[in-house]
Amino acid sequence: MASANMLPPGSNVSMKKPHAHHPTSFTVASEDLRTLYYYYATFAVLIAFFALWYWSRYIALWSGFKSTSNLDRVLSAPSRLIRKILIPKLIGFTSRGHAIVVTLYIAINLAIIFTDVDWSELMSFGRRLGWVASENIAFLFFLGMKNTPLGFLTGYSYERINGLHQIAGYTTVLLVILHAMLVFPYCPAFQSREEYTVSRFLPHFVFIAARAEQQALYNLYDSYQIWGIVAGFTMLTIGLTSLFLRKRHYEVFYVIHVAASLVILLTVWQHRPYVKTHTAVIIITALCFFVLDRTIRYSRYLLHLRGTTATLTPLPNNGTRITLSRGSKRARPGTHAWLYLPSLQKAQAHPFTIVANNPLSFVIAAQDGFTRDIHHFAHTSPGTSVKATFDGPYGTLPSFERYERVILVAGGSGASWTIAVAMDLLERTKGKMNCVVEFIWVVRTSETLSWFTTELRTLQSHPNINLVLHVTDILANKTTSSKGSSTTDIELLPLPENIHLSATDSIISDPKTPIIEKIVSPTLTPPPIVDSLILSKATPTSLPVAPQTGSRPNIGAAIKEAINAATRHEKIIVGVCGPEGMVSDARRAVGKSIKTSGPSIELHVEGYGW
Repeated sequence: MASANMLPPGSNVSMKKPHAHHPTSFTVASEDLRTLYYYYATFAVLIAFFALWYWSRYIALWSGFKSTSNLDRVLSAPSRLIRKILIPKLIGFTSRGHAIVVTLYIAINLAIIFTDVDWSELMSFGRRLGWVASENIAFLFFLGMKNTPLGFLTGYSYERINGLHQIAGYTTVLLVILHAMLVFPYCPAFQSREEYTVSRFLPHFVFIAARAEQQALYNLYDSYQIWGIVAGFTMLTIGLTSLFLRKRHYEVFYVIHVAASLVILLTVWQHRPYVKTHTAVIIITALCFFVLDRTIRYSRYLLHLRGTTATLTPLPNNGTRITLSRGSKRARPGTHAWLYLPSLQKAQAHPFTIVANNPLSFVIAAQDGFTRDIHHFAHTSPGTSVKATFDGPYGTLPSFERYERVILVAGGSGASWTIAVAMDLLERTKGKMNCVVEFIWVVRTSETLSWFTTELRTLQSHPNINLVLHVTDILANKTTSSKGSSTTDIELLPLPENIHLSATDSIISDPKTPIIEKIVSPTLTPPPIVDSLILSKATPTSLPVAPQTGSRPNIGAAIKEAINAATRHEKIIVGVCGPEGMVSDARRAVGKSIKTSGPSIELHVEGYGW
């Protein structure tokens, strides 16, 4: 049993049962209340700034503004310099711009935390941490909305602000932990109501166990304290699963995330349940965001449920094409929808890029979990129709038809987005497309090209589209020649006639990288060709190539080459969807290519994966 000498010196703790600290006595200091207004007013100003930036550029694009005069170039120079600095990737962040946004968010939280704090006792600082954590909860639910108003106001749909949502989540968890560390030892069960100073802070952790043995933890049985403890551990659970479970088992993480979020709303509300504390108002606001978003989403699921079926078709190299029996007037190829197939997974829907809208179609690469189950079902029951519904579309797309030059770059299954954009561009211009399109697709094996045979033929036949396909894994079909030397036969699609097959790539590829294969539209000037063949329309053609390893095209050089071919008055947009390395190369190339006196260049990066 614990004895009195277990208490830290100078504790002066009474063994008498303390009076209950009833929740009705809760009040909010005027200093804390002011931080509430500071917090939300600051973020409102930031959102207004991004909205002004987005809409001014949007109006300039639709008005046909061009930097043709010296005055125009002077006016547009600051914007170009800012984008030149912010676009490239920064280690640990999507881009330098993303890093600045995260820094601003953290700076705002720090400023709110340390404004007008009563430093005479740490308890005051502990309360402030909990108060700011509560303020962040409503902001978190706002950022987590799929139907966010930020998509219309700033051009950033929910998936583009998901990074900030994660940072805000980690920040909130950290604030809650610090809040518990500073406030928990201050409970009347642990010490007398003496001034709570730094010198007295650490010993209290030592004698929590002692007071527990003495059965003096009366205040922990107060309901408001229990609710606060449950809320804290629930937030900690979300933080840990985000770090260690999200990428490995996303579906499990998602269920935990949603359920725990609702538990947090309930427990924080009960921790400070009275409206006069304003915490309840914050929680009610967060709950309204959640309910509104879910109501919109579930309404769409119900609207699209009647008479909707999905036909699953297996594709080579672990691909699956899903074709729904109906489309959506609002859907636009290149955006995405949340697809729900109850016969394959009853609990969740999953987001996939819309490749076509009439009918609504998706092309999916099997990875693990749900996508693997889809491919397995399509492979074992090809052409089978199953019940389906969807919610969408989601995502924001630039007006590609407003640019004179469009550069689309994809890696692997990222072509689901670039193919969708290119085909939608042809549809929107109704055969009168005036822009030049550079279409670059990098795949590991030639089998992947067959996912979009029809679309590739359509793109190749257009005089303004330069189609460039890279097959990097030339060891996939390795054989041995009669002379004993190793060669590789890369079988390509039976594409239309007049397509040049090249075994060199002196313009697009880095000179140091191995030989790769390339298909170039014959309607535009192809790069220098050392050895070329004309593909037959009836049969595939294979080309023996010396086996190489590590072959990867120089995407940065390809983008720069396409940009350098433009005039100084052209508007150019680069769209990228692919692995992180490809996106980083594209960001670096675009950032270096932006000049105050050159063409106007925009970059749009589509998320690759979840």
